[in-house]
Amino acid sequence: MSAALILGEGALAHSSGDVHRWRREMIMRAFRPEAISSYMPSVQVINISVLIRLQLINSLFLMAGLVGFRLIFKNQKHVF
Repeated sequence: MSAALILGEGALAHSSGDVHRWRREMIMRAFRPEAISSYMPSVQVINISVLIRLQLINSLFLMAGLVGFRLIFKNQKHVF
């Protein structure tokens, strides 16, 4: 497959000259330090949410393994 087919005709990789320069500048705005620092609160909230869920899952599996609980998750066919 060609890169144009995968990335699309309007991709930065397929442009040149002024069009390439303009597209690159638009994309690079998202990676400027002030832009990245503005993303941090959202990233931190997501990370905390994921960490809490992972801790819960870890606790459930520990209970299942150590105490012998059988875990049946809603809408799941697997039993742990």
